[in-house]
Amino acid sequence: MKKVIIILGLLVATSYLSAQTSVWKVNWDMNAPLGQTTDFIGKFSMRGVSVEGSWFLNDNIALGGIFAWGLFYEKTGMITEHAPGYDITGHQWRYHNFTPLLFTGEYYFGTAGNIRPYAGLGAGVSFNETAKYIGLHELYSKEWMFTLAPEAGVMIPIANNVNAHVKAKYLHGFGKDADLQTFAISVGLAFTSYKY
Repeated sequence: MKKVIIILGLLVATSYLSAQTSVWKVNWDMNAPLGQTTDFIGKFSMRGVSVEGSWFLNDNIALGGIFAWGLFYEKTGMITEHAPGYDITGHQWRYHNFTPLLFTGEYYFGTAGNIRPYAGLGAGVSFNETAKYIGLHELYSKEWMFTLAPEAGVMIPIANNVNAHVKAKYLHGFGKDADLQTFAISVGLAFTSYKY
């Protein structure tokens, strides 16, 4: 009986959400490390992608979520790492993968069919992996972090239900040893369930 109630609840929620106006965004994310993230990697990255979905509660307020992936990469010169009992000297290849999974709230200005600037806030978690390769040696860590991400963007109509999309986002993951901090510029397309 419990399974039947859950399935019926999901069907009602799905039919409610499908009746709502929605927007789906697919973005190319370009990220710059900030704060403590620059202690590990300081190089700008063009490697990132995100997918967002939001449902409008009224003409201006939307709730939804975002799934993103970003990668920082940097090769260093000769560096000596000190560890208990030994030292390692060599070129380092440093990688930092981060995958935010956030719930979002957005406020859209303007009216349907026009340019729509918006401001929003995301909250959720990020999975972070850092790896440092020195010759055949690898130093690896992974961590889940509570994450906040304020953002501002604009949707510009280019066709019926298709919009160009540009946004700026600051992402801050609160880690155990070090925080993840990035600033991203995202460009992409936004698909709406009715004309904006």
